[in-house]
Amino acid sequence: MTLDGILKDLEKYYGLIKEEDNKKIFEQVEYILSASGIQYRIFCRIKKLESIKRKMERKAPQYIAENKRMQDIMGIRVVLYFIEDIPICIELFKETFRMVSMEYDKPDSETFRPQRINMVFSFPDRSTGVPVELTDNCLIDNTFEVQIRTIFSEGWHEVEHDVRYKYKYDWEDEPQMSRDLNGIFAVLEMCDNNMVGILDNVAYSKYKKGSWEAMMRNRFRLRFTTKPLSPTVHNILDENQNIAKSIFRFSKIELTRLFRLTNTEITFDNAVFLINAFCDKNQQLEKLTPTNLLTIIKSINYQPHEEKNEYPYRSIVTTQYV
Repeated sequence: MTLDGILKDLEKYYGLIKEEDNKKIFEQVEYILSASGIQYRIFCRIKKLESIKRKMERKAPQYIAENKRMQDIMGIRVVLYFIEDIPICIELFKETFRMVSMEYDKPDSETFRPQRINMVFSFPDRSTGVPVELTDNCLIDNTFEVQIRTIFSEGWHEVEHDVRYKYKYDWEDEPQMSRDLNGIFAVLEMCDNNMVGILDNVAYSKYKKGSWEAMMRNRFRLRFTTKPLSPTVHNILDENQNIAKSIFRFSKIELTRLFRLTNTEITFDNAVFLINAFCDKNQQLEKLTPTNLLTIIKSINYQPHEEKNEYPYRSIVTTQYV
């Protein structure tokens, strides 16, 4: 397999790629994200022919030597509103698709640097995804890539990719300027963490004031529907402050799992019902829980995860609660 042969076959077979295959995966990803309630933006693309050829010109010898293949001809980027949702997102994809590999740069206390969270998955079956002519002749896998970023880091990554990553030789003799560019990323990472800290403090303030809907909106930071918290549920929380405290302290990761497992509408009432079912078991709230939701709750084998948040909250904002 020669580079010239690969490039010729790319020209010959690129047109066989089906846009609808990428669209199907995109729609599936969007569905599982929406069902969890986390807030996000999503983008997808198929790598253009010229871009694939340029990458092959750079990497084909390495692919051949290391028995590797290009894995990102089809790609999806998930841009999260909150850094805390990264482990939720990773878990969602692992549950849904067969993972081939993951590049996961975990933060450490010594350096600030761009953090890659790139996951590669196989297409569900051989009839979809990358055409067999490309996988057989062009060093390309029948896979798609998912990149996970945050809103704050997205803009930095886009600029850095076009001005430094693509032209590394421009920066080889500019170490201080390269460090300064990373310093901008460090500031944006602090923005990610401080956003969470501010909203947690807003949630705590609302908890102390008995404003339960606002507490949940700012504490869980999910895409709740426009349905307000019902007056009856509000009154029960007024009369049972310990239940309100349990809701405030409930894990966001676990709440998104419960919404997925029960496939129920993401409303404030349902959040209260789900947390109550696995936490306080208040009889008044259980009587208000819809019968179909109670049936689902009793049928699922739910065991809380041991929460290992790999993106712990490191805000410099003063936290008002303990």
